[in-house]
Amino acid sequence: MANQTKMEHYEAAIKHYSRAIDMRPGFAISYIYRANLYRKMGEFDLAIKDYTEAIRWALHPAEAYHGRGMAHGAKGEIDKAIEDFTAAIRHEPDHAEAYYHRGNSYVSKDEFDRAVEDCDKAIQLNPDAVEAYIIRGNAYSSKGELDLAIMDYGKAIRLKPDYAEAYVFLGNAYSGKGEVDKAIANYSKAIGLKPDYIDAYVVRGHVYILKLDFDSAIADFEKLIELSPNAAHPYVTRATAYSLKGDFDSAIVDCQKAIKHNPKAADAYLILGIAFSNKNDFDLAIANYTEAIRLAPNYVNAYYERGNAYSSKGELDFAIQDYTKVIERIPHHTECYFNRGIAYIGKRDFDNAIRDYTVVLQFQPDHVPAYANRGIAYSNKGEFDNAITDYTIAIQTGPRFAVPYHNRGNVYLLKGGYESAITDYTVAIQLDPDNVEAYASRGAVYGITGEIHKAINDCTKAIELGLNHTDIYFNRAIGYNSIGQLDLAIRDYTKAIELNPDHIRAYINRGLAYFSSNEFSRAREDYTKVIKLDSNYAPAYYNRAMAWLHERRWDKAKASLTDAANKGIDIAAVFSNDYQGVEGFEKKTDVKLPRDIAAMLKQQDEEIPTSPMKTELSDLQTQMKQYAFENFTEMTLQQAERPPTPSIPINSPQSSIPTSSVFS
Repeated sequence: MANQTKMEHYEAAIKHYSRAIDMRPGFAISYIYRANLYRKMGEFDLAIKDYTEAIRWALHPAEAYHGRGMAHGAKGEIDKAIEDFTAAIRHEPDHAEAYYHRGNSYVSKDEFDRAVEDCDKAIQLNPDAVEAYIIRGNAYSSKGELDLAIMDYGKAIRLKPDYAEAYVFLGNAYSGKGEVDKAIANYSKAIGLKPDYIDAYVVRGHVYILKLDFDSAIADFEKLIELSPNAAHPYVTRATAYSLKGDFDSAIVDCQKAIKHNPKAADAYLILGIAFSNKNDFDLAIANYTEAIRLAPNYVNAYYERGNAYSSKGELDFAIQDYTKVIERIPHHTECYFNRGIAYIGKRDFDNAIRDYTVVLQFQPDHVPAYANRGIAYSNKGEFDNAITDYTIAIQTGPRFAVPYHNRGNVYLLKGGYESAITDYTVAIQLDPDNVEAYASRGAVYGITGEIHKAINDCTKAIELGLNHTDIYFNRAIGYNSIGQLDLAIRDYTKAIELNPDHIRAYINRGLAYFSSNEFSRAREDYTKVIKLDSNYAPAYYNRAMAWLHERRWDKAKASLTDAANKGIDIAAVFSNDYQGVEGFEKKTDVKLPRDIAAMLKQQDEEIPTSPMKTELSDLQTQMKQYAFENFTEMTLQQAERPPTPSIPINSPQSSIPTSSVFS
């Protein structure tokens, strides 16, 4: 569209041509000239009317057909444009412009070979036809033949060195090849020739994003805002760069400005939702994704990101609904199947999870995370061999990833294959020396196999790397307990209890450690806590009675012994096993038992069972987490990891801890 000054000149010229037409109504050239002006002004219907009148009067109507084809093309009436260009060529076979403009119409219809053929003919007729090289370059670019496109754009630039648009096309071709520095250089040349070239700033800004040069991208988008201060899109693009830079607050401000300029800017709501998702404000994220969908009901990316937000909130049914809507519209959306699979794992719907991961692998057979997550689903179903098979394929496909080794180690652990588990955990650690979960899992297995010092070392390493989980402290406490370092054991049991105040076994074992350290009142307090947490846990009553005996609190000891007996503990047998009877207790502790309590604890002539006081120490906590790619999930309960924080799209807007290692 022409600027105001040109429009005034065009209108004046139109008046002259209109007077000429009034004077000579059958003079075709006046209609053509007036039609050309109407076309430049964007008045395409008036232009078409004049070209049609010119065709009626002209002896040689090629130029009129060509002009009318241009007007039809500008209106998006591509088939009519092609008909007119063809008519122009029929009347004037050497009309180079008609050939390359028809070629351009074929590009619009994705008929790229026909476009190339027409441009070839145009160049044959006029080797200096710059537009023919540009249009043929566009056809080659659309076909993916980027080297040929680059050659044509280069030829156009040699013919017309100040052609700013040609540099943009050339930059786009280099960008398509991944040669971003060459792309940026050409966009910069275009901007040098045309400092207010909005499209050049847009594409250069996006390529800067691809280079992760967010500051340069932001500078380009700031220029866009300067050039179009009342437009919404420049704010949206700058918000995208801010989000990718991690400056979500600035992204939110820009999106709000974009919405102020255009309340119907669905992209702004999408990027706003992504920024809130990255700030873990999933409610606001969902609200903005929902608004984007209201404004653009078929906005696939908004459904996808809203699904991710719902999944992050744990609202898995809503997440699955959104992922399903995306899949209905884009049946080959691999990551949507993948994330829906994670949601299904979260719902313990392992069959549907397996189906989704299988679809992912049909589309992308080398998708390592899909094998790892499907392995989790199989493991949760108890199909350990299938799980091992999937983890093994994942390892063969991506041998540098630690996750599949860790997950396979967990399955070996479940199958009792401790040596194989240790081997896999060790490889996982070699591949990822900061893999805290692998250290924790290997430490648990070392504890099971009796390699206590190795178990303690691995637990300590996991803690040093930042694992702050009740089970890791519990496991290390058991290790310290086993080698007699009771003060360190008590410290770790206490930490486990701080992290999980209802950890019964930590209270049980800490009580035993206190008892062994002759801290009977503290031991008794722990046993009392166990009874409050589980009133049916019989050994706690017996253990508390022993503490009362050492404190000479006879009534309370007798009551606890009675409770233990009523709950099925053979108190005499256990007592005899621990102390070799009443005389052994009195001799060992220098505590004289009252006659009634001594009578309760007299050993009968029967087989002596193992003391329940000692059984808990061997119960290592092996329910460590099995983790997926980068973030992992618990192994034995195998819940899938939540989808990661959404990624920011560059051109069109684009996507917790499970219990077996889940990739996300």
